[in-house]
Amino acid sequence: MVHTYSHLFSPIKVGNLTLKNRLISSPISLFDLERTPEHRRSFNDLGFYKQRAQGGAAIITIGDSIVHRTGNADGFNTPKNMICSVDSIPFLVDVTDEIHRYGAYANIELNHGGIRAAWPGIDSWGVENCIAPSGGKVIGMNEEMIAEIVEAFGSSAENAKKAGFDMVMIHAGHSWLLGQFLSPATNHRTDRFGGSLENRARILFMVIDSVRKHCGNKFPIEIRMSAAECMPEGINGIELNEGIELAKMLDGKVDLIHVSAGSTLYPSSEVITHPSQFVEHGINVKYAKAIKTYVKTPVVTVGTISDPTMMDKIIASGAADIIAVGRGLIADPDMPEKARHGHAEDIRPCLRCFHCIGHGGWNGELRCSVNPTIGRPWEFLLPRKETTPKTLLIAGGGPGGMEAALTAYNQGHKVVLCEKENVLGGTIRYSEGIDFKIDLWNYLNYLIDQIKKTDIDVRLNTKVTKELVQQISPNCLIVAIGAKPIIPPIQGVEKATSLLDAHLRKVPIGDRVIIIGGGLAGIEAAINYARQGKTPIVLEMGDKYAPESNTMHRWAIEVEIEKYNIDIRLNTKCVAIENNSVDCENISGECITLQGDTILYAVGSCAREKEVEELRDSCEEFQWIGDCRKPGQIIGAVRGGFDAALNI
Repeated sequence: MVHTYSHLFSPIKVGNLTLKNRLISSPISLFDLERTPEHRRSFNDLGFYKQRAQGGAAIITIGDSIVHRTGNADGFNTPKNMICSVDSIPFLVDVTDEIHRYGAYANIELNHGGIRAAWPGIDSWGVENCIAPSGGKVIGMNEEMIAEIVEAFGSSAENAKKAGFDMVMIHAGHSWLLGQFLSPATNHRTDRFGGSLENRARILFMVIDSVRKHCGNKFPIEIRMSAAECMPEGINGIELNEGIELAKMLDGKVDLIHVSAGSTLYPSSEVITHPSQFVEHGINVKYAKAIKTYVKTPVVTVGTISDPTMMDKIIASGAADIIAVGRGLIADPDMPEKARHGHAEDIRPCLRCFHCIGHGGWNGELRCSVNPTIGRPWEFLLPRKETTPKTLLIAGGGPGGMEAALTAYNQGHKVVLCEKENVLGGTIRYSEGIDFKIDLWNYLNYLIDQIKKTDIDVRLNTKVTKELVQQISPNCLIVAIGAKPIIPPIQGVEKATSLLDAHLRKVPIGDRVIIIGGGLAGIEAAINYARQGKTPIVLEMGDKYAPESNTMHRWAIEVEIEKYNIDIRLNTKCVAIENNSVDCENISGECITLQGDTILYAVGSCAREKEVEELRDSCEEFQWIGDCRKPGQIIGAVRGGFDAALNI
């Protein structure tokens, strides 16, 4: 077969393993651990890794597997996979069996939380005595404790080998324990484990030797490292020159060098480790390229690289040998196979919205904004009940309506999709032209392209009415007509414009923009205008902005707010609006008048209840989904559309 992406789909040797292609799955944790003291895994977890293997990735890596009881970042996150316990082995055998079934290799990330595992009431072992940012106590390890941790990495690797893993990844970056030893920001020891890079790296090489002792020299080892920690100004972290020196020290001693960047101890570094929508795709490729110049060991690059064309060019250019993909394979586990068969346009784009790890990393429930099967693999694994073909009418061509249309069509139903505007997309059309919303814009175009490949009857400029329902006479009606902006009860509000209308370019935007409402939409709008060189001012009645944002996206927006010095005024109530000014009152009762060229309001949205009720009794089988049921984020619309179609 002649591949469109000949470099990406060429084999490569990693130790004694021959990878079928150069696209591998980044380490992702066992998120769905059951809430039991034994931390039992679930069918969800098994299905999650099975999907990735079946989708065509060459290596599937289970993330954050803890090698010692003192390193479990339980308070920071959900309960981790305790690979140090032999109790882990039986379930992991099932996982590796499924990975091998599809010709992929099974890998597992060995880890210890160090400072990240310390929480109030939970002591951790670490580089030195300190109190963690969480308030927990870190016990600085003496030589005997270090030897115990080194042995724990080796014995845990042996457990992994017994469970059928083909290799292990030693995590030495991102400010986990080994990364904490490597970093001058967290390692101030004066013994043989501190000071020079050689000393700070000593424990890492002891760990490598321990794994070799337990698993043999032919068992491949991958090292994940931060080539540069990208620390905030004034904090002395690892710089690229030290990252290069470390890679040269590792060359020939390990089988794969996985080059990442950043630190999870600071938000501005975290958004490099896990790139946000505000940074370019492939942000870390430059580090891999710099290191590859000096080493013969194959080099992996990572950092929201989701376009196969970009992947192929990276490999062809010699910047890296292998591409690791994390969130992109959550959005579409079949990405490798779609690319291999020349169907890259069918790859479902990742939004980089952090719903998966931003919510899942904290509540243990992994979900995806655009992939409705994530978190419930039975929708993917189990055969669906046969359905009798029906005629389905869908009102609304936003993401929920389009997902419902595609799912129903694939179930064998006849689908009529009506949209009152002259284009599909609903409110996510606002993403056009916003540079950090390019992934959302790509997702919109992906949905439209998928619709075009079907026989779905799309009717634009068509509002669904009772008369139209009667004319089409469908068996089922799904209403997905979205929400409408709430108009705040402010004197002179007619002199302002809704943020949605502004995004849809219905009004010109001046240089000084006042945004009434500090929810996620208002804050992201302020960031957009600031990046354009405008001066936004956000007025929020509450004491917190963007409360609906997930944890990791909040870190990302905080970085942008600081970068552009955006003026956000909390506990500030708008009293009146004039043509070019807003009268407001702060928490102290002080009245302030702010001047602006453009005044926008973004105080939320409300469901179109009246329109829904007008259609409710027009069809015997009726469902309403997305924002017209309950305003929320895109995941609610997409999952609602998927579920509604399967309920027919």
